Amino acid sequence: MNQNKIVFSKNLKRARKQKKLTQQELSDKVGIKRSAYAYYEVCKSEPNLEVLKKIADELEVTVDYLLTDNDNVAEKPEEYSDRIPDIFGERDDDIAEKLRDLSDEQLDEVANFINYLSSKNK
Repeated sequence: MNQNKIVFSKNLKRARKQKKLTQQELSDKVGIKRSAYAYYEVCKSEPNLEVLKKIADELEVTVDYLLTDNDNVAEKPEEYSDRIPDIFGERDDDIAEKLRDLSDEQLDEVANFINYLSSKNK
C-alpha cells in the first residue's frame, strides 16, 4: 500500500478524533457521503483537492498536516494567532504582526520549522 495514503489516513483519523467528531458528523460538514469519507480513513480512496481543503478547514488543521508523516506535529493544532502571545511573551506584538502578514503556506513552513527545532531538543 502507498505510504502516502497510510500517512494521510492516519492523520485524518487522528485529527477527526481530536475534534471529537464521528465520521458522519464530519462528512455532513464537508458535504460528502459518510461512506466516501470512511474510505479515506481506510486507504481505499483519496479526496480531491476541494474536499481535502474542506476537511482540513473543518478539522482546523492544515492540508500539510494531513499529508505529512510527522509524528511530532501537534495532534490538534490551535490557530497560530491564538498561540502567539503565549509563545513569545513581551515580543509578541512585533512577531505576531509579522506572522499575521504571512500566507497560510508560509505559516505552515514556520510551524514545520518550529516542530523540527522542537524535535531536536528531545
